Amino acid sequence: MKILVGCPTSDHKEYSLKEYLEGVKNIDYEFDLVLVDNSKTSNYYKKLKKLSIKVIRGIYFENSKDRIVDSRNILRRYCLENDYDYLLS
Repeated sequence: MKILVGCPTSDHKEYSLKEYLEGVKNIDYEFDLVLVDNSKTSNYYKKLKKLSIKVIRGIYFENSKDRIVDSRNILRRYCLENDYDYLLS
């Protein structure tokens, strides 16, 4: 069974990155982690890449709801295209 844990993120939530990653590490099951960065610039994306986190660069929209919807759709497509059985978001 293939499980994908995925989440939209942006530099607005950088303050919680450490706690998020610690929480994800505590999941006692095999899974892949993918984040979708929808920040205005690519600085946060680069930071996540340096931490060896699988990250996809999403589109920045002025409206935060649009950013989240688009990022979740990117995760859904990634899940389907890579034959995952489940997506935990």
